[in-house]
Amino acid sequence: MKKIKILTVSNTAWSDDNSFGLTYNSLFDGTEDYFEFANIYCNYGVPKNNCVKKYCQITEKTILKNIKNKNEKKCIVFDAENAERKAVALSGGEIKKYRNLKKKRFQISLWARDLIWKKGLKDTSEIVDFVKNFSPDIIFTPMYYMFHTNKILQTVINAAGVPAVAYISDDIYRIKKFLCSPLYAIDRLLKRKTIKKSIDLCDMLYVVCDEQKVAYEKEFNKPCKILRKPAEKLSEIVETISGGCKKLFVYAGNLGTGRWKTVAAAGKVIAENGGVLRVFSATPVAGKVVKLFKKKGVDYRGYVSAEKADEECRNSDVLVYAEDFGSKAVALTHFSVSTKFSSYLKSGKTILAAGPGEISAIAYLRREKAAIVAGSPEDFDKAVKECMKNDNRYVQNALMCAKRDFDKDKIQKMLKADIVKLAAREVTAYEDITD
Repeated sequence: MKKIKILTVSNTAWSDDNSFGLTYNSLFDGTEDYFEFANIYCNYGVPKNNCVKKYCQITEKTILKNIKNKNEKKCIVFDAENAERKAVALSGGEIKKYRNLKKKRFQISLWARDLIWKKGLKDTSEIVDFVKNFSPDIIFTPMYYMFHTNKILQTVINAAGVPAVAYISDDIYRIKKFLCSPLYAIDRLLKRKTIKKSIDLCDMLYVVCDEQKVAYEKEFNKPCKILRKPAEKLSEIVETISGGCKKLFVYAGNLGTGRWKTVAAAGKVIAENGGVLRVFSATPVAGKVVKLFKKKGVDYRGYVSAEKADEECRNSDVLVYAEDFGSKAVALTHFSVSTKFSSYLKSGKTILAAGPGEISAIAYLRREKAAIVAGSPEDFDKAVKECMKNDNRYVQNALMCAKRDFDKDKIQKMLKADIVKLAAREVTAYEDITD
């Protein structure tokens, strides 16, 4: 059987150490007999997955080298078996520098980066050659709030001449984000045009929640479907848990967009009630944040592997899901859903969800009674005390949600059927995909 060839454009490498890789591994693991992937990615790092056969890596380093010397290739092309040897990764010292820059993220420096990419992408012939050589049947890709990834995506779609689907997991476009700083508002105005151009080139959009579906169908007049990151191994789901007073709380996830403030506030209340909040995150944080965590009684462990984070979650009593309460953060994250969301639901653990009800993920947990929700900082003490009780009602509701809304077989069946249809293949030739 001839496989359907799918090309994706991502900012990061397709690997379990970032949210893109975690999500796409979950969506496409086990589909290797049906789909063949190629991935163009625009960052440092070695990919780690079972899906992709061919890669095209572009980085700021290769762009700068090409600007200085046109004989230097801006694209590093390699097959999966050569990824460890050929992919460009940062050294230990470079990683530290890179993380320090990400902590600061001054708007002026981000514009300087955009200018480098803009100059480097005036000639996209290497990218077009990669697309033509792979000859995809469909483009299926995340979409970002970044100039260079959108410019590359537009080049890819135009060169391929095949249907395109974008998976948008944040609100990258809507004007509500202008609650942020004046410089960010200017940046948003500059980037809205290129984002809109990318969306106009797509045949359909996947989004992460009902609220985003309604908003984006109205905004872009494009068909939208909800695509959730599946929960893994639902057959092994824990039906009940037992135990006495719950003391160990674990947060494993992104600390950006003000989430660190909520985590610190929750950790203080947890400590005051005789518990401890242990935090695992790859998000670069400033020294003052680490000091604040210590002051509030938070056990901050920093970055660990995905496997280690999963192990720590399994060993916890309560899992913490956190969003910032500030209006600016809400404007940025109101459609966001953590890559850990489905794992939390199927974990068999009590979930403490801290964040405003305007955020879709918090609203879902409250609506389904799948978590104990602290909808404001004033609710922390009551919510923490309730989490410490041996009450499994919320756990059972969460497990029900995992089975109903995050079942991997159901999600992959829908995804396969959509891809087959959009790739203009005869569905009858792929009955084993969609049956």
